[in-house]
Amino acid sequence: MGELIYLGQLLDAATAITVNDMLESWRGPYGDQTDFILADKRVEVKAVCGTSRAVRISSEFQLEKELGLGIELVVISLEKDPSTGLSIKEKLTELKDCVLTLCGDISIVLKALKELEISYRNIGNYDNIRFRYVSTFRYDAALEGFPKIVRSSLQNSIRKVKYSLMLTEISEYIILDTAENSEAHHG
Repeated sequence: MGELIYLGQLLDAATAITVNDMLESWRGPYGDQTDFILADKRVEVKAVCGTSRAVRISSEFQLEKELGLGIELVVISLEKDPSTGLSIKEKLTELKDCVLTLCGDISIVLKALKELEISYRNIGNYDNIRFRYVSTFRYDAALEGFPKIVRSSLQNSIRKVKYSLMLTEISEYIILDTAENSEAHHG
């Protein structure tokens, strides 16, 4: 859900000329090292429930800076809300409406979801899992001093690094803090 919400945020700023590029930037379902690859940066998206104070970084590649590109950590805060929250199916309907309004190709999103074994046939299986959007925090993980473990700083004998990053300790790296409860745009 976090990646779909971030994709919706990208689409909020898209035009008919850029919509398909925004959709194709979603690389998480394909196993790329980050969830989104944009023209100027890589973006790793983490969804947290409520007031979680940490995110799990599951690879030494997720926050690795690539030459010429920035790297951002985007933390989407959600609340479980079985009565009024948005399901994945409803979020996909929102995205579809936005993409079609911009004359984009919704099949790009459907292909990505297929990689996650989600299709129109089985998406209803997730209808009982509903979330309410709370906020988005963006962190500049390319800044000097941002706490991270990356492949380029590890010895070759160290592999498959996983760690928790304490959000309360990295507030000085926040780029943007939005705390909107707009169901129409972020669900």
